[in-house]
Amino acid sequence: MKLPLSVIGSPLEMVLQHAKPLTQVPLVGPLFTPPVKVTAVAKVAVRAATDPVFPPGIIDVYGVLRYSQQKLI
Repeated sequence: MKLPLSVIGSPLEMVLQHAKPLTQVPLVGPLFTPPVKVTAVAKVAVRAATDPVFPPGIIDVYGVLRYSQQKLI
């Protein structure tokens, strides 16, 4: 039986987006980091490479989620 990852990943992403304080728990905190869609990562990577006003530096998971939801003008 084939099961698409989005069947599990989408609900898990929605739940874990609101569990940011749990990521600070030692040892098990990284398990509460939400999954991110590949298309969201690609969208933010292209924007970071082409947009001169995009802030430089490392972007965490929550930054990728935030920037991928923003609409470009």
